[in-house]
Amino acid sequence: MQSTLRGLGLLIGVASAQPLWADEVKLVAPEPAAATTAATAPTATAAPTTTAAQPAGSSEDETIEVEIVGDKAEAIQKLPGSFLTLRSAEIRNAAALNTAELLRRVPGLTVREDTGGGGRLDIGVRGLDPGRSRRLLVLEDGVPLAINPYGEPDLYFVPQVERFEKIEVLKGSGSILFGPQTLGGVVNFITHSAPDSLSSYVSVEAGEFGYVRTVGRVGTAIPVDYVGEPVRFLTQFVAKRSDGARNQPSSDLDGFAKVVVPFSEQTRATLKIAAHRASAQSEDVGLPRDLFAAQPDHPGMSRASRSQLTRFDASFILDADLGEETRLKTLVYASHTDRQWRRQQYDRFPGANDVTQSFGDTRLPLGAIYFRDGARLLDRSYFVFGVEPRLTTNFRTGRIAHTLDAGLRVLGESASLGDHETERAYGGGELTLGELEDHASLGLAAYVQDRILFRDWLVVTPGVRFEHASYLRSRELSAGEPVDVAGSDSNNAVIPGLGMTLGAPRAHGFAGLHLGYAPPRATEAISDAGASQLLSPERSTNWELGVRTKPIDAFSADVVLFLDEFSNQVVPNTSLDGTTELVNGGRTRSFGGEASSTLRVGELAELPISIDVTGRVGVLEARFVDGARDGKALPYAPSSTASALLDIDSPIGLGAGFSMTYQGAMFADDANTLQPDASGRVGLIDPYVLLDVNARFRERSSGVGATLAVKNLLDRPVVVSRRPEGIWTTGFRQIVLGLSYAYDRKP
Repeated sequence: MQSTLRGLGLLIGVASAQPLWADEVKLVAPEPAAATTAATAPTATAAPTTTAAQPAGSSEDETIEVEIVGDKAEAIQKLPGSFLTLRSAEIRNAAALNTAELLRRVPGLTVREDTGGGGRLDIGVRGLDPGRSRRLLVLEDGVPLAINPYGEPDLYFVPQVERFEKIEVLKGSGSILFGPQTLGGVVNFITHSAPDSLSSYVSVEAGEFGYVRTVGRVGTAIPVDYVGEPVRFLTQFVAKRSDGARNQPSSDLDGFAKVVVPFSEQTRATLKIAAHRASAQSEDVGLPRDLFAAQPDHPGMSRASRSQLTRFDASFILDADLGEETRLKTLVYASHTDRQWRRQQYDRFPGANDVTQSFGDTRLPLGAIYFRDGARLLDRSYFVFGVEPRLTTNFRTGRIAHTLDAGLRVLGESASLGDHETERAYGGGELTLGELEDHASLGLAAYVQDRILFRDWLVVTPGVRFEHASYLRSRELSAGEPVDVAGSDSNNAVIPGLGMTLGAPRAHGFAGLHLGYAPPRATEAISDAGASQLLSPERSTNWELGVRTKPIDAFSADVVLFLDEFSNQVVPNTSLDGTTELVNGGRTRSFGGEASSTLRVGELAELPISIDVTGRVGVLEARFVDGARDGKALPYAPSSTASALLDIDSPIGLGAGFSMTYQGAMFADDANTLQPDASGRVGLIDPYVLLDVNARFRERSSGVGATLAVKNLLDRPVVVSRRPEGIWTTGFRQIVLGLSYAYDRKP
């Protein structure tokens, strides 16, 4: 509580000391004059008609509280950029154990979820650094999930796959409605909707590596006579634990509840509250090269290293129709995150006297990790509060139709950062506070975008966003000595965008140009001495050209070409000095293409069963331009990504699914080193394939269901990352069995 109050005080100081601007982000709300065509997005995966277990509140037709794309064909026709939507049927049938499984299906994304390494979800887009997902905007129901979206945009809170019924990924010029951190695009996780009748779902799963997951969800609706719409409720609780393939125990408790209250036929409100607690054995070093080669499933090396995260969220949405052509949606949200990470100290060389254990080849320089009898405790506390009104209105100027989106956002955030040290790694020693500082940031944003319909087949979409960020950094303790250092900084940005679509709702081309934007972190903007570093926001110029088509209901496809250019891209520091995590990479250029298609074979052939086939692929060339690295490939920018899905459902409740994801080769360092060094930090990361299969059954009359899922069928351990500090793996086969019960009473 003291850290939060201190942060709020700092925030007030920023507001009073800095001239502030306005901008931002508006999620593309459903248009007030809704299109009547109800064809789904060409890039969206077709939803099978039969599923293993229908969760509560998962109706595809229900209005979602906050969307960035939507489903209607005419609205999609007007979207001047690439996107992909993973729908509820695909999410449900995937039987995914974590969110990364689903995001790997999106072309152009590099994804790693690492519970044992600190609860991170690393997402890279089109060659951007995936570290802690700091180069794209990650939302849940339109609310930013980063611990501090402006000052520290790291995704230490891992979105829980059990919460979601839809995932939207937007990469094109439509991104100018969002911010900050939109260099790579936007990912919006949409939680389960509150149902319009009594609905419940419960499941229990167990599998190898000590995996156990329990999910309970229930929702209902209470009629309100004076409105004609019901008050709808939904609540869910998830408990899971696992030892992991490398015996790194972790546990998660997650819950949320939402209520939708109609005040009139034109106005309704949605309140959502959520809580999450995660704990894991969590070292920050990976395996050395030779240790991985000898034993890729080697247990976690530091039993003394653990992380614990607690997060609380609340959001309130007031949705009001101000007339037949105007809609106002106001979003208010807050979050509080506490994170403690105890990390045992270690060295790369055996010089320290208090070394307690070592792992790897001690005969090779950098070939082993030497753990010492000491630990560092990172104690972090973050607070975020935001208000975002968003207006959408339709009007005409002569024979030209317009859909105008405009909005504002005020976002305040604070952070308290404490670093403790102890001479005893496994407890018993006295904790000494060595570093203590506070951050506060205030972001103001405004945007306006006009979708101009010149003809039924031509839409031009100009838009602009304004961003202002103010920072305050205050250091109270350094190296155990009191200090009194404070500094402030601010920056502004104008982010224009222009898009165009040409064609009909079922077949059209699109093109777009927009500028990506990411403000500097608080610690980058203000030095340890409190001086402004006069840093400009990171900027990119992003071009897209593509086509979308859905000639028949049973087939859809899209293709997009892209070019992203940076004058100075921030990239991972892959040198062995380890002085900083990120460095300036200079000019870079990324270009490539992505394609996606879905064929409903059963529907096309008029078969009694549903057979859906989906293929997605992305190719990428991401390189440094000029300077010492000229022509070198960017680190962690795979040359290609792909996924293939086959899903079968029968009228008797039997179903099966098969999925393949592929990631091409990529370099782990900017020197493009081919041979791995002894530490495992640098070297080529070979291409790999992951295969998952599952079978499911649901007895319709009783609602009882069962699933059998085999993850990583090939059982072939692979290197998924060489950061931080060594090799991280995936690909270990895991068999999971589950039982479920679903009840859905139709009104």
